[in-house]
Amino acid sequence: MVRISEKAYRLSLLRVKMGTEEYRRIASQRAGIEGIPSVLRRKYKVDFMPVRGLLRSKLWFGFKIAAMNFKSLLKWIKKDPKNRLTPSFLHSFLYLCSSVWLFFDNRFKKFYLEPILFVG
Repeated sequence: MVRISEKAYRLSLLRVKMGTEEYRRIASQRAGIEGIPSVLRRKYKVDFMPVRGLLRSKLWFGFKIAAMNFKSLLKWIKKDPKNRLTPSFLHSFLYLCSSVWLFFDNRFKKFYLEPILFVG
């Protein structure tokens, strides 16, 4: 008679489930999602922000995210410039930049007119 513990039984069921195609697809999505915070920490140093205050920290973090998105946009454009740099794309991009600027200008005018307090 062979005895199998409940823990070993559950582990074998989990191994079978992990071998399915759906589980592999979900695991690859998770790996892609977890890569973004890793890049933000390693490359853009979001763990250390030289500003104080909640709103200024949000702005600082937002600019880090914008830098990461802008860099990925430039990489996307460089892949095949003849298809990407159309007048409609440039118009949409400039419209997006101007709307972001207006958003920050209207919302945070009093904060960027003051000097930002750097810690260091």
